[in-house]
Amino acid sequence: MNLSMDVKLIKVGTAAGAGTTDVVSDVVDTQGFNGVAFFGSLAAVNSANYAQAAQGLQSNMSDAAPLSGSKATPAANGDSFLLDISRPIKRYVQLTIKRGVSTAIGDVYAVLYSPMHSPTVHGSTISAVSKLTSPDEGTP
Repeated sequence: MNLSMDVKLIKVGTAAGAGTTDVVSDVVDTQGFNGVAFFGSLAAVNSANYAQAAQGLQSNMSDAAPLSGSKATPAANGDSFLLDISRPIKRYVQLTIKRGVSTAIGDVYAVLYSPMHSPTVHGSTISAVSKLTSPDEGTP
């Protein structure tokens, strides 16, 4: 079975040039999934540049609270972060990239995993999905 059939991939943030303002992702609705993993990249490493997650019961995140232990700081310039939240307690989750020191960021994605029901449809910006099983070698 292909991984793409057991996950929902969503682009939740667009790359941003160097700056020091926080970048907040789209809100992710985790209903029907057992977990969500966020990943993206930061151009400049600094202890003040990191990703963190919050969760809430309201879709507008008006009741959001940061998740304990959710700070993810890449180790080297240009490295990616992965923040994996298994069984979030509240339905809605959002990522914030803190930029205490000027840095650019790459696109940010969320992967919802362990669906309660299949099949899974990806986010609207994921427009090309190829599923291969035991493919022969040759022209792509």
